[in-house]
Amino acid sequence: MLKDSYKWVLNHSDFKRWRDDDQSRLLWIKGGAGKGKTMLLCGIIDEFEAPIGPGPLPDGPLTSYFFCEATDPRLRSSTGVLKGLMYRLLLKHASLIRHLEAKHDHTGKQLFDDANVNAFSALSGVLHHMLCDPTLPPTYLFVDALDECQDGLSELLRFVRKIASTASSPVRWVLTSRNWHDIQQELSFEDSRTTLSLELNADHVSRAIDVYIQHKVSQLELIRHNQDLQRRIRNELQEKAEGTFLWVALVFQQLLTCHLPSELLPLMKTMPPGLVPLYGRMMDEISKTAGAATCQRVLSTATLASRPLDLLELRSLAGVDEMDDMEKAVSQCASFLTIRGDVVYLIHQSAKDYLVGRTPKSVFPDGEAGAHRAILIQSLHVMSTSLHLGVYNLRRPGSLIAKLPHPYTGPLTHIRYACIYWIDHFLGSRSWEPDGDGVLQFLSRHLLHWLVALSLLGALSDGVLSIKRLLHEVQVC
Repeated sequence: MLKDSYKWVLNHSDFKRWRDDDQSRLLWIKGGAGKGKTMLLCGIIDEFEAPIGPGPLPDGPLTSYFFCEATDPRLRSSTGVLKGLMYRLLLKHASLIRHLEAKHDHTGKQLFDDANVNAFSALSGVLHHMLCDPTLPPTYLFVDALDECQDGLSELLRFVRKIASTASSPVRWVLTSRNWHDIQQELSFEDSRTTLSLELNADHVSRAIDVYIQHKVSQLELIRHNQDLQRRIRNELQEKAEGTFLWVALVFQQLLTCHLPSELLPLMKTMPPGLVPLYGRMMDEISKTAGAATCQRVLSTATLASRPLDLLELRSLAGVDEMDDMEKAVSQCASFLTIRGDVVYLIHQSAKDYLVGRTPKSVFPDGEAGAHRAILIQSLHVMSTSLHLGVYNLRRPGSLIAKLPHPYTGPLTHIRYACIYWIDHFLGSRSWEPDGDGVLQFLSRHLLHWLVALSLLGALSDGVLSIKRLLHEVQVC
């Protein structure tokens, strides 16, 4: 975190009003893609969590936060937000557990099951009691990227509005999102709620980006001692950034590929301003690589997957023979993909919006439905060749799952995703031929094997729900 890139918000009148005015309990920071909303929120959280002096502060304010992410099912639901906020509150204020225990004693572990249709109602009720607890000190709750909460956003916003309007609750909220009219309508801003628009504070954002550019250029080893070239690179970045941190980060990633100082400025001049044109240029570069076909399969699979894939899963679903080829393809797609641990993620929601919204032929040559069908066919293939009744070589049918090899290291490792999500891609393929993709053949031969695999993966309920969705969609069509 660069403090000079976010500290402006701490002195902003809207922020001060939210922080100091008892009637102002909710601050909504809104702005376009890549404008630095997450960075601002991280900076604000750091300020509230920074220790004032040595030793613990048991009577200080409580903080809890949640970062939504549309590409991860665990991070894109309203129940996920509630559970995340609740968990951190309980870590810091253990006595609040009594509100959760009372509900858990009545409903059991299904209270935490996202598949439970009443989960949000139950969890929001528990969190409401926690946030109105008379022992609760001043509390600050932060939720990032509300526009990436794809399941239950409206009910989550209504809950936030309710708490923000409750005079007996010592809670203040900071929310971030893109400029969505629906979010503004749901929050129905009044005197107790404040909006901070990054577009209306373009001068502050521009100066913050200048600081970020200065820092990034200082990291270029090739020109560490060339002040004139540093200045020229900085000027190019500042002229083209258009108030977008993400654009600067992506361009800098390209600059790091240069081997000579003389290559930097010519490359910089080829970079178009704006995220969408930049993504287009990067896609053109990928299409010119020797492994363009592999990159296309890897990129389309990662884009349409229902959750982030690890390298083994991605290799399996994209049909890449060698792991070296797999890792090379991800590296060549570094403008769109990144690896954390062994899991491959899209670098930003705006990257997925570009890929899915524009469906460039270089990524989806047969359209999105065709790409879903390719993932479906590959899923059925790898499951058919890997699933059999004795997949774990169990001696007794009564073996305990807890004593089996972990599914992340066992024989189901590379087909975990396929087992749980293949029906998603069948529905996405919009193909309803009786057995055009081998679905009936797979079910007739491997239904029992598949159900056993789901059980071993702890995902049998996911399979049941998927079958229900499949039957419903087929009957409707």
